[in-house]
Amino acid sequence: MRAGPGTNYPVVATLPQDATIEIYGCQTGYSWCDTSWNSARGWISSNYILTESDGQKKVMNPVVAAALGIAIVEFSQAYWENHYQAYPWFAYWNRYYHPYHPVPGPYCYHAPQDPACHYRPYYPHPLYQPVPQHHSHGNPHPGGHHHGNGHHHHH
Repeated sequence: MRAGPGTNYPVVATLPQDATIEIYGCQTGYSWCDTSWNSARGWISSNYILTESDGQKKVMNPVVAAALGIAIVEFSQAYWENHYQAYPWFAYWNRYYHPYHPVPGPYCYHAPQDPACHYRPYYPHPLYQPVPQHHSHGNPHPGGHHHGNGHHHHH
């Protein structure tokens, strides 16, 4: 059980194989679900969640979730603040939280179904450096042809 929907988040608890959990909802795509076990609250990868409906055990997926009426929930800093103040890593939200953006990458050719194919941690773009301008007065016409009366006032 993690403090957020991703393996980059700290471990809240390690559950025994047969632990019974309560599910509050799952992220869009149902890859991680917001759960509780005893007094621990956190996110578990849906690959590790077995549900039971109509006497059949099934791994959590969007179809199963819909059948059970499991809601879509968002992970946010408010969730972190509500549940993790007692934990030693509470102060490090910024270290753990990275929004994920779909990015196709060269490593996708081997296993397109691998989630790492579609998501990677978000890093800020390097600062955009504008192309240096040769004309400091911002003349849009290269070659120095001025239109108008020829008087330019620099402020």
